[in-house]
Amino acid sequence: MTVSLDMTIGERIELLRRRRGLSRQTLASLVGYSSEWLRQVERKGREVDRLSTLLRLAQVLQVKDVAAFMGVAVPQDVVEQLTAEGEPDIRAALLGQRTAVSADAAMQSGDIARLRGEVNSAWASWHHSAQRYSLVRARLPGLLSRVYGCHAWHEARQALPLSAQVHHLASAFLHSSGELPLALLAADRALAEARQAGEALLAAACLRGFGDVLLRLHSPGQARELCVAEAHGLREHEGIASAEAAAERTWLYLTAAEAAAFQQDHHEAERLMDTAEELAQDVRGSELRHATPVTSVDVAAHRVRVEAVLGRTVRALRLAERVEEVEALHREGRVRFYLTLARTHLQVRNQSGAVLALMQADRDCGEEMRCNVYARHLLRQAISQDSVTVRRDLHQLAEKAGMV
Repeated sequence: MTVSLDMTIGERIELLRRRRGLSRQTLASLVGYSSEWLRQVERKGREVDRLSTLLRLAQVLQVKDVAAFMGVAVPQDVVEQLTAEGEPDIRAALLGQRTAVSADAAMQSGDIARLRGEVNSAWASWHHSAQRYSLVRARLPGLLSRVYGCHAWHEARQALPLSAQVHHLASAFLHSSGELPLALLAADRALAEARQAGEALLAAACLRGFGDVLLRLHSPGQARELCVAEAHGLREHEGIASAEAAAERTWLYLTAAEAAAFQQDHHEAERLMDTAEELAQDVRGSELRHATPVTSVDVAAHRVRVEAVLGRTVRALRLAERVEEVEALHREGRVRFYLTLARTHLQVRNQSGAVLALMQADRDCGEEMRCNVYARHLLRQAISQDSVTVRRDLHQLAEKAGMV
């Protein structure tokens, strides 16, 4: 991709951003600035005076000639680092040029039905399969390629929700894999297409995924604000069954509570958790057709997570002991709970408890230690707290993770 040499750096950034399909808010979040800052860079000629920021922009925008883009000399080892790939097939599908679809190639109802079945199957694998990473990694590139023409299928507007679901799944996969810039890009597209389709419940789920990525990108304030605003909007939305609105609002408040915990706002984190718990009591799974199911077990497990983030480890461990029917959670939820438990044990230097929790996560998904970047981080922490009593178990986990 080339840009004119007589363009300002701001004009180059805007051109490349638009070609990559990134919103101004998404790109700004990825480099740690506000959308207003980026608007001033693009439109008002504000200088980007930090080399690290220019390098980050070049990385996110997938610039091949970094030196020409910035107008400075960049060491070759930095260029090589910038062009490293994590999930190449998925990366290529997300960042590749969207293919326009002619009217003759528009999807028929049967094609959409088949695609819907494949999307549902991919999500089921992510939530329930012990091989969820390998199965979803194999399916995502093809699904992304098939839904990228949705904006051109005038006769098949019903395909837009499927495109949103595929991008939402891509974001969840890339988030767990540690590919945060790509995860945010996928989440941004999922949210935009869900809203374009007029699917309020799906948009809420996609926004929650967007918020989860923002938390890992150290933007808890933005995540909290977006989730609370979306929850308020669902409460006032007409035409959505009360139980379904309550389910999605519960998930949004759970994410907002975790964001408040990352900000160390104890009072607000507790208030948001209480709100989520109260809402969850009004949700009956049998009444849900479109919303994401939520149970008291989901809320209890998330409360442990919030307490751990707040640093109240003793309380978190006490609450974890009271979480009943963990097996009622889907596989992804169980893994998340056990990783939270491992993290909490490590905070109090209880290596045996941490290793046991990691082994439980490995039991539920044998790919977790190898593919989940957060599980690998916890495993490294456990290894650093060396203890003879769990050394053998740690070695086995490290072998599964490919660390030895």
